[in-house]
Amino acid sequence: MENDNFKNTEGSFQETKEREAPIQSDLDHHEKPAHGISDAMQVFLRGHGWSTNTAEIIGEGREKQAMAVGEDKVLIYYHSKQEIDKANLPPEYFKAQFYLHKILHLSLPNNFPDVHMGGGGAILFDRVPDNPEFSRAKDIQREFLVTRALGYSDDIFLKKFIGRNTNNPEFLLAYRVLEGLGIVDARDPDTSQLEFAQPYNTVMVNDHPVLLEALNPVKTLTNRIGELSFEPSMNIENLAEIIHFGMNSEDPAATHLKDERVQNRILKLAIRYRINAEKTAEYLKKKDRVIFS
Repeated sequence: MENDNFKNTEGSFQETKEREAPIQSDLDHHEKPAHGISDAMQVFLRGHGWSTNTAEIIGEGREKQAMAVGEDKVLIYYHSKQEIDKANLPPEYFKAQFYLHKILHLSLPNNFPDVHMGGGGAILFDRVPDNPEFSRAKDIQREFLVTRALGYSDDIFLKKFIGRNTNNPEFLLAYRVLEGLGIVDARDPDTSQLEFAQPYNTVMVNDHPVLLEALNPVKTLTNRIGELSFEPSMNIENLAEIIHFGMNSEDPAATHLKDERVQNRILKLAIRYRINAEKTAEYLKKKDRVIFS
């Protein structure tokens, strides 16, 4: 894409990124974990009102748990109930995840929660307020973990919720951004969209659909003979198209991308994302490990 603003900004990244002060995602996680969370991470979280004595689990998935931190933040961390424990991945995995979600939040702030820190086997988001609909969705998720099947107890609620999301223009815009960046599975977009539309993955906040899934910054690929390869989930070159769309769009969800400061920050974070995602991919290649999405 011919976009002088994009090219000039991108050229400045390599010159400025080394001078930046470390951010919260730089916390090391190679310390003895508790709850799958490193000691360094726990020190940081205590500054936000978190305590192992009062920690409240407010959600649980197949590989992740959600824990309240203070009144307005939630910690998503990887528990060790899975064969492959993400809490044992290198710090670069969680740094890349942090940068990925920060880019998405800056691109569509009404649809992706802000993220404040990644490291130590976990990532810290703004907490989405509870409401009766979201509470019912979490009940459904808990049932799914037991039954491993859809359509178990409240099929009408589930279909209504999914249909509302997949017909919501703002949800579809957020999904198209994920698709355009290569984050969702382009080989099976209908299934991917359905997964994001589930009531425990997208919830309405102030009439905006908010996508809650903690996304995988590195994807696992398998060739015809079963060999594994790994690469960053996000194609950062396509960020130019996202920014170009925002610069020329009258859609209220995207017009903030006209702000050059937002553009610069997104592209700067993209460089950091790529560095850490590529380091994670190299680690996985050496370990021959599979990462679940």
